[in-house]
Amino acid sequence: MNNKTYSIIIPTRNRSGLLTNLLEHINIKDKCLSEIIIIDSSDLKINKQLFFRSKKIKYFHTSIKSASLQRNIGIKKLNKSSKYVFFLDDDVIPRRTYFQRLINTLELNKAIGASGISLGLNNKRKKSSLKGKLSSLAKRIFLLDSKFDGKLLKSGVNIPVRQKVKTKKYIQEVDWLIGCSVWDRNIFLKVKFDFSSINTKFSC
Repeated sequence: MNNKTYSIIIPTRNRSGLLTNLLEHINIKDKCLSEIIIIDSSDLKINKQLFFRSKKIKYFHTSIKSASLQRNIGIKKLNKSSKYVFFLDDDVIPRRTYFQRLINTLELNKAIGASGISLGLNNKRKKSSLKGKLSSLAKRIFLLDSKFDGKLLKSGVNIPVRQKVKTKKYIQEVDWLIGCSVWDRNIFLKVKFDFSSINTKFSC
């Protein structure tokens, strides 16, 4: 039987209401869930007694106001038992099946990471005007846009997945992943979200 234990890292800042809502929608009793690590850069520390109802939830306050660097802090705090690491934004509400479905997708495709894309029901593309088409062409010439979704351009620009998903089983290979994603924990022995050297201070 495969080890499907996972940790969740959540960077947050000044949004305790959204964070509380997210935590209420995560199944704390899931036996595969090892821990939830919250890296909070709020101006004031969150009152942990309000909603931290489980020993699985670990809270750290930092003065670093960068979601990427906060994710790196969370990586340093991981326990050794988790095989997978999820990163969630504080304003999302994942379905109960979200975690195991992404882990299954990652394993099935032998990938190092996977991400679920959520599209709004009313997000219909408008027909481009001539001005819009010329603007898009100029962006492509200067490597600021691409007609290929999920690409990381030489300019450093990330192109999102913009096409409408026609099936629930749709999978697209990409060069980069959005903030909400799952990764094989071992990848973080080699890479981090940001390579800047920075002094970090923690308080619990």
